[in-house]
Amino acid sequence: MAQVCSHLPALRAAGARLAFVGSGTPSMARAFREEACLPSEVALLVDPDLAVYRALKLKRGVFSALSARSVAGAAKAWRAGHRQGKVLGDPWQNGGVFVVAPDGELLLAHVSQRSGDHPTSAALLGALGALSQ
Repeated sequence: MAQVCSHLPALRAAGARLAFVGSGTPSMARAFREEACLPSEVALLVDPDLAVYRALKLKRGVFSALSARSVAGAAKAWRAGHRQGKVLGDPWQNGGVFVVAPDGELLLAHVSQRSGDHPTSAALLGALGALSQ
């Protein structure tokens, strides 16, 4: 989330709208928005039944969430100043990042293989560049 939110100015410039989908409840989403200080322009949606996660074939499981690489990634994030807040929703569900053009064209599809697996900033900004063309 921090990586994506760090690109909010580029998102705005590209005319993009940002949405996060979480696996928790509406009250958990409200708590998350407050804790993460997400601006109101960012849509925060909930999917407690994981239907969207299944439709996008996002990975779920203890081993992908707690692999050696995910623990190393968590340590790296910690050193960079990022802190894990209270776990809300399904702790074993991994996510992904998708950039979809207004016409429905999929410009970026990144399915996280483990916790902390995110697309590069270059890939994200490249997809955003395609939006503004």
